[in-house]
Amino acid sequence: MSGGMAAADTWYVKIGGSDLNDGDDWSVAFATIQTAIDSASDNDMIKVAEGTYLPTQASGSGPETKTFRLENGKLVLLLGGFPTNATANTIQNPDLYPTVLSGDLANDDPPAGSGDNSENAYHVVSLIGTTNAAKVDGFIIERGNADNLSVDGGDGGGVYIARDGSGSYCSGVIQNCEIRSCYAHQGGGLVVNGDLGGPRSEPSIRTIFVHDNDASRGAAGLEFRESAPEVADCVIVDNTGQSDGVGVRMTEPPLPETGEQLARLLNCTVAFNRCTGSNAVGGVTLYGGSSGDDQLLIENCILSGNESWDGDDGFYEQLWVASDNGWDPVQMNYSNVSGTYSGPSLGTGNINDADPGFVSTEPNDPSSGDFRLSPSSPCINAGHPDDSRLPADLYDADYDNVTTSEELPDRDRLPRREQCRVDMGAFEFRIACPWDLDADGNVGAPDLAILLGLWGSCAEPCIADFDCSGSVGSPDLAILLGAWGACNPAPFAGGGESSAMAFEGAATSPAELAALLGFSSIEEFAFWLGECDPAVREAILSGLMGGGW
Repeated sequence: MSGGMAAADTWYVKIGGSDLNDGDDWSVAFATIQTAIDSASDNDMIKVAEGTYLPTQASGSGPETKTFRLENGKLVLLLGGFPTNATANTIQNPDLYPTVLSGDLANDDPPAGSGDNSENAYHVVSLIGTTNAAKVDGFIIERGNADNLSVDGGDGGGVYIARDGSGSYCSGVIQNCEIRSCYAHQGGGLVVNGDLGGPRSEPSIRTIFVHDNDASRGAAGLEFRESAPEVADCVIVDNTGQSDGVGVRMTEPPLPETGEQLARLLNCTVAFNRCTGSNAVGGVTLYGGSSGDDQLLIENCILSGNESWDGDDGFYEQLWVASDNGWDPVQMNYSNVSGTYSGPSLGTGNINDADPGFVSTEPNDPSSGDFRLSPSSPCINAGHPDDSRLPADLYDADYDNVTTSEELPDRDRLPRREQCRVDMGAFEFRIACPWDLDADGNVGAPDLAILLGLWGSCAEPCIADFDCSGSVGSPDLAILLGAWGACNPAPFAGGGESSAMAFEGAATSPAELAALLGFSSIEEFAFWLGECDPAVREAILSGLMGGGW
């Protein structure tokens, strides 16, 4: 699917607005999202300000069929995360301005209320017969309750994506969302039902957080049927179900033809999902077919802490693959599977049964943990070395209006590759000042000594190979000298604040020393220095330090 088309018109919704307004500016915003959807046409944009919104239009019999529904003719960009005082130029920020789509129609769910979820909407959000021109971005989606098997099979409490009859589309983009506290018989958080035939189902599920959802029969997190989704940079944790694939479950993804993709699970963290049914799997399950071809690619992922039915290693906790004739329909590369699994033989670059080193885990409330990587994590710089395999930012997940030349950011909406190799999991490990090799808050003589000690070919991970060339040389020296002084997170800082150690008082930074010696730039000085005899280089740099170093 393409990255979508330019929006034709923009509509605005905020708490305190009025459905009698024109809705074409924040000052005359609508009060309900449904009014904006009714006013919109394909490729329009709907901006929604912070607050909690309930669906108001039923799609069938009974109030529980109320849903926020996008469909053919309503292939819109539905965007949350704006402040109530937004202007035309305000950029989305869902973290600062939480925008909630709630299925709690009576507003009585615990813990705030004393009621239950029996009257809640079956599906909070529905995408019916849509392509990837329909996007839902920047929302908290919560409290759906798909408990009625006679309505869409009890599928998809949070998000329900399906065809509108045989032959219609079945895709869409869910991005930068949090899906929580939803229930369904199958797919508590999200279901994509690609059954019935028609154009290939290739939804894009990106940079979302799926947690604390429940299911009685299928996945509690994400479930895909006869669909080839791209699930990228997602955190899927602390979901509870009674059947296989509590975190992610895929059933018979279609085989790719020329120009089409495999079903893909990329740079995701699937952790601490629990299966309470017998003989079932907590993490990821694939039900393959009988063709003998690959159906699913798992790459740069972490599968850890998921529990099988008996709560220990007695059954496959992290991954289970079932297929006809015993063939292996999964490619799995550069991933950390810490626990038991069945199906794929571990491919290239995988880590087996290692603690991923999350910043924090909370045994009694896993979703409140911090699934970023700690400095000692084996998942840092352990992803696939070929950046071309990373998904592109087709749908502007980082809100910079660039969709043609960037990689998809991580779950924090920050650049995906921080160092020379992408990390495993949904979060990239961040180093505020990578040139500060001894981590003392200053780029100076000790860091220079470390770099010189690593001069030449340098095996991964190589902390001084700043230009990712596979060796430490003059370009890396130039980068370090350019960042000299108080640690500055920007490269080539022109020396920054000077070190206390100076070059005989005549030059107070490497930049000044380069100028004093007649070089036009630090880079030129570093290249020349790198070509020097090591003894000459040491003498010059010792002079720069004002003595022994």
